Amino acid sequence: MPDSQLFMIPPPDRLAGRVFEAVRQAEAKTAKRRVIFFSLALTVVFLLLVLVVSDFLIQSKNSGFETYLSLLVSDWRVLQSNLPDYAATLLESFPAIQFAISLLLVTSILAIMRRLSREAKRLTLANKKLAN
Repeated sequence: MPDSQLFMIPPPDRLAGRVFEAVRQAEAKTAKRRVIFFSLALTVVFLLLVLVVSDFLIQSKNSGFETYLSLLVSDWRVLQSNLPDYAATLLESFPAIQFAISLLLVTSILAIMRRLSREAKRLTLANKKLAN
C-alpha cells in the first residue's frame, strides 16, 4: 500500500474524544499524586520545624541568651556604659545555627505551600474537565 493511500483511511468514530478523555484522566491522576506528595512533604517539613524550634528555645535558654536579652529592659544605664561587651556577649550566646535552620525550614514550607496550591488548582480543573 503506497503512503498516499494511508492518509485516505478514515479514523474510527469518536477517536479524538477517547484520546482527549485519556489525556484528561492521566492529568488528573498526575495532579492527584503531586498533591499527595506535596502534602506529605509539607507535613514532614512542618514536623522538622517544630523539632528545630524547640531545640532553638532550649539552646537559647541554656546559653543564657534570654538572660542577656532581658538586660535590655532591666539595666539600661549599665548596658549603655558596657554596650560593646554586651553586644559581643549577646552574639556569642545566640544559637545561630538553629535559627538559620528554622529560617530555611520556614522558607521550605512557604515554597511547598505555593507548589501545593498550584497542584490543587490543577487537580480541581482536571476534575471539572472530567465532570463535563
